[in-house]
Amino acid sequence: KICGLTRQEDVDAAVEAGADLLGFILSETSPRRAAGVLDAPDTVLRVAVFVGDTEETDADLVQFHAREDGHRSRDAELLWAGRRVGTHVDLPWLEDDPTHLERARAVDGRVMLAGGLGPENVRAAVAAVSPWAVDSARSTEVAPGIKDHDRVRAWVEAAR
Repeated sequence: KICGLTRQEDVDAAVEAGADLLGFILSETSPRRAAGVLDAPDTVLRVAVFVGDTEETDADLVQFHAREDGHRSRDAELLWAGRRVGTHVDLPWLEDDPTHLERARAVDGRVMLAGGLGPENVRAAVAAVSPWAVDSARSTEVAPGIKDHDRVRAWVEAAR
């Protein structure tokens, strides 16, 4: 999943690169906040990311983070038509965790692995965890909500 998308040109670049999932952060406090879920072809899943509360959306999936200590929770529920279908496993807020991959492997069901995954390390993380999907936001951007199209292509290629 290429997440933190705020511009149609970045959505189009992610689709062209071969991304299977596109993430749109709809939390009021995020520097990557999108005005809404942007247009994408039916060949990809659009994911609406919420923190604290959800809203009606035409996205295919919802990634719901609870609010903890003023930030989003570390992990999130992945919801399809209101039903939990997986878990988004991330790093703690602005921290590292040496047990991150072990923790992700221990989760039952579908796992979307996130947290510090860039073109340089996503392939090794996929090999270690075998997640259903992987998620990138910061490692594929030049500024919050603005994607580096070369890094997006490199990340998608490395994640396959």
